[in-house]
Amino acid sequence: GNSMLRRHIGSILVLVLEILCVLTPPALAEAGTSIPRMSGSPKIDGVLDNPFWEKQALRIEDFRQFSPVEKGDPTQRTVAYIGYDHKNLYLAFRCFDTDPQRIRASVTKRDNIIDDDWVLIFLDTFNEKRRAFTFIINPLGIPLDGMRIEEGGNDDIDGSWDAVFQSEGRLDDEGYTVEMAIPFKSLRFPDEEEKTWGITLARSIARSGEVIIWPEMSRDKPGLLTQARDLKIYGEVEKGRNFELMPFATSLKTKDDKAQFEPGINFKWGISSDLTLDMTLNPDYSQIEADAPQIDINRRFALYYPEKRPFFLEGMEIFRFPEIQIVYTRRILDPIAGAKVSGKVGRYTYSLLSAYDMNPSERLWDVGESGVSRDATALFNVFRMKADVFKESYIGLALTDKELTGGSYNRLVGVDGQIKFTDRFFLNFQANAAKTKYGEQESDFVPALYGNLGYYSKYW
Repeated sequence: GNSMLRRHIGSILVLVLEILCVLTPPALAEAGTSIPRMSGSPKIDGVLDNPFWEKQALRIEDFRQFSPVEKGDPTQRTVAYIGYDHKNLYLAFRCFDTDPQRIRASVTKRDNIIDDDWVLIFLDTFNEKRRAFTFIINPLGIPLDGMRIEEGGNDDIDGSWDAVFQSEGRLDDEGYTVEMAIPFKSLRFPDEEEKTWGITLARSIARSGEVIIWPEMSRDKPGLLTQARDLKIYGEVEKGRNFELMPFATSLKTKDDKAQFEPGINFKWGISSDLTLDMTLNPDYSQIEADAPQIDINRRFALYYPEKRPFFLEGMEIFRFPEIQIVYTRRILDPIAGAKVSGKVGRYTYSLLSAYDMNPSERLWDVGESGVSRDATALFNVFRMKADVFKESYIGLALTDKELTGGSYNRLVGVDGQIKFTDRFFLNFQANAAKTKYGEQESDFVPALYGNLGYYSKYW
C-alpha cells in the first residue's frame, strides 16, 4: 500500500511540474538560455497588444544601471521581450516613465537619433565578443543601425552598415513602446542547427544621462560584447540566400554633343547565412549623399572621407586594422567593374575584393616624365583573413595589390592581431611591408610596424 501511495504521489508531483512548466511564461531564469520560437508573427505597429509577447516571448526586466551609478537601481522600469519565427527575430520594449512629457523623441532622418531617448540591442551573431550588429530605436520608431567593433583597444559603432528591418514606436501616458522585426536574411550568422548569439539590451534616458543595461555589466571589464548574455536559437531559420538586383541608367546631354547613355547594374547574392557575393558593373554613385566639407591647411596627408558606396560597404568591418589603415576604398575612384566575396567559416573570417578603376588617382597628378600614362587604368585586389584564437583574440593577414597599366604597381603584405589575456591586458600589433614601382623607379620592401600593450580597469 505504501509503495502504491508513493507512486501516486510521484505521479501527482510530475503532473504539477508539467502544468507549471506550461503555465509559466518563459522569463529569463537560470535555465532560460534560449530564445523561444513563436507560433505566430506579431504586428509591428509599436503597440504591445499582441498576446505573443506575454505568452510566448522571453521576458527580460532585470535591467541595471550602467551609468551614472554602475549596477545601481534604474530610475525607470523597463521590460523587454524577445522571440523568433522562421523569418524574423522579434523584439519589443515597454519603457515606463514617471514623467512621460520629458521623453525626448525627434522626427528626424535615419541614424540621427543618438541625442533622443532610445532602446538598443547588440547581436553578436558569431559570438566573437568583438563585433555585433547594432540596432538603436527612438520612441517614434526611427532607427540608427550599424556595426559595433571592439578591437585594437578601441570600441565604436560604424554607422555605414544599414539593414532592412521594421521598427515602430509609440508614446503613451506610461512612457513609450517599441517593436522590431529583424529578418534573419538581413544578418550574417553561422549556418548551424544550434546558434549561440551574444545579446545585449540597453535603454537611454536622455534628460538624466542614465543608461540601463542587460545583462548587468561593469566598467571594470574592457568592452561590452565580452559581457553579453549568450542565448541560443534552435532549429532552422530563413537563410540569407536572397538576390538583390539593381539595374540603373544615367544620361547626359550638352548643347553641342550627342546624348551619352550609361547603363549599369549592382548584384548581391547571399549564398548562405555566412557568405555574401557582391558584384557591380559600371556603377553609378550619384545617389550617395555629398561628402561633408573638410578644411585642408598644411596637411601632409590626404583627407579621409567615409565610404558610402553600397558595393564597398558589405563586410567592410573585416578591413579594420589595429592602427595603420592599409585599405582605403575611396582610392578606387571610378570602377567600371568590381566583385567581392565576404563571410565566415568556422573561426576564419575572410574577404576578397577586386575592382578595375578607369580613373585612378595617378591620372589626377602631373605625372610628367614618370613614365605613367595619363590614360592609365588600375586593377585593385585586396585579400583579408582573420582567425579567431584563444579567448576574444585574433590573428589577421592582409594582401593588397594595385596594378597600373604600364607596369607600375604597389603591393603590400601585412599581419596583425589582438591577444587578450587575464581579461585586463591587450596586446595589439601590426607589421606591414610594401613595395612600389612607379615608372622606372622601384623601391625595396619598406616596413611599417605598430605595437601596443595596454592594461584596462575602471580606475587605471
